[in-house]
Amino acid sequence: MPRLKVIDPATSEGVVKELFEGPLKQRQINIYKGLANSPAALQAYMGMAKALGTAKLGKKEQEVIQLAIAEAQGCHYCVAAHTDVGRRCKLSDEQMLGARRGRIDDDPKLNAVVRFALSMHEKRGFVSDAEIAELRKHGYADAEIAEMVASYALMIYTSTFNHVNDTVVDFPQPPGI
Repeated sequence: MPRLKVIDPATSEGVVKELFEGPLKQRQINIYKGLANSPAALQAYMGMAKALGTAKLGKKEQEVIQLAIAEAQGCHYCVAAHTDVGRRCKLSDEQMLGARRGRIDDDPKLNAVVRFALSMHEKRGFVSDAEIAELRKHGYADAEIAEMVASYALMIYTSTFNHVNDTVVDFPQPPGI
């Protein structure tokens, strides 16, 4: 049972109503209904998600970061949601499970991203020069590395919100939850 009020899109008002009738019209999921208690909180999420939609960092890379950190944070909602998104991004089930376990065996570039994301998490951002060099070795430029940090930060925001709210999962449960 969520701890915060669930905002019904049909009775929402103001900015929240505009978002539910606009960019969120097809995705009225429980996290958004919780964030909608504050137009600023919902807009913060929307702004960051929209910006990452234009990133140089590929969708697959963003999703393996989301899955790795969702698992590390213990956020069942985020794992379920990003498994759904990962499928749409053409990640295999093995890659998604690998991201959650911290190792993707069939793709060295995605594996480097997962390892970096978990290192950022474990070290609170104090990664080594060698870890940055490893990403560059796999072809990632500074813009993409900055976007990895942004993708990580977005997952910290959403997973923390879901823990505070106790958001009800409205996605199919993937294996291992």
